[in-house]
Amino acid sequence: MKTTYSEEEIFAAVEAAIKTVLNPKGHDILPGTKLTGELGAESIDFIDISCELEKQFDVELDFRKLSQERKAKTNGAAVDITVQDIVDHLKD
Repeated sequence: MKTTYSEEEIFAAVEAAIKTVLNPKGHDILPGTKLTGELGAESIDFIDISCELEKQFDVELDFRKLSQERKAKTNGAAVDITVQDIVDHLKD
C-alpha cells in the first residue's frame, strides 16, 4: 500500500534533508529558495539530499532529470532548482 503525504509533510522532509546536508545557518528554507544560488549546493550535495529523501519516501530523486524538466519548461534557459521543485517532484 502506497503511503500518501501532504505537501506540508513533504516540504518538512525536504527542509530537514537540506538542513542536514547543507547546514544553511542564517538562511530560511522557503518554497522559492534556490539550492545552488542561495544555499551554495554542489553536485555532491544533490546526491546527499537525494539519499536523505530516499530514506523518508523510498523513492530516488534524480536531480539531473529534475533539472532537465525545469529547462524544458523554460525553453532551455539555465535554471536553479528550488525547494518547491523538489516538493512538486516528490508529490508526483
